[in-house]
Amino acid sequence: MTKWWHVSWKRVGIGFLIAYAGLSAVAGAGILAFDQLAPWLTARTLFGDDPHMSLVPVALLDKSLATLSGVRVEKYGFSLQTPWKEITRERIEGGVCGVAFMNDRAGMMLFDPSGSLDSAASMREIAKTRGILDTSTPHSNARLMGEAIAATPEDVAWWKPPSRNARSLALLEIKTLTLRNFGALYTVASGEMHGYQEGNPSIAPYRVQLNLFDSSDRHYEIWITSKVGQGPAFSQAEVNAMVASFKPIAHN
Repeated sequence: MTKWWHVSWKRVGIGFLIAYAGLSAVAGAGILAFDQLAPWLTARTLFGDDPHMSLVPVALLDKSLATLSGVRVEKYGFSLQTPWKEITRERIEGGVCGVAFMNDRAGMMLFDPSGSLDSAASMREIAKTRGILDTSTPHSNARLMGEAIAATPEDVAWWKPPSRNARSLALLEIKTLTLRNFGALYTVASGEMHGYQEGNPSIAPYRVQLNLFDSSDRHYEIWITSKVGQGPAFSQAEVNAMVASFKPIAHN
């Protein structure tokens, strides 16, 4: 009979190695599963219950142009024509100009393209921090915003590579910081100006956000609003005409 002190320590060592390898494999599989599932769970937790995040831009149904005979608003080096005869109130603070028309029934907010509140600058900072900008090739503000606005929570899936899910999550983060929950999303274009419209002026909350880009990729953000509780103060045809009247900052 083999006594206990005659046990083969080589076999014991091999047994320990096999057990350790098995535990390592289980731990590795767990880490891999976490890497795969964490982005998917994050997307569902942060964005899955927000129907606004599933919106993607579509073409405008109404592309008609109204005739504008109101005042032209000029701020921060750019300007656009409005449907309203006079400005009843104006305030500039922190790189944002607020303008009121029709005794506050209609309003407009214009953001300084070179100011600290420019969403395109914040968008690029997030993209750099998350490592989703390809520094080897130019990546325009318009293209980055387009990718972000087109992203949806469904883009993050447990079966996709972690790097792809990380990029989709970063784009969703940009999207939620870019949009204002005004409703529908549209693509807009007129002359050299192109970009996106959020909101339908005939549907509550009767507000529109314009994110426009000129041929130099400079970003312009304009809000056009109706007074709360008083219905629409402008039409889609007037928004189209305002975009068509847009004069960007002079190119260098």
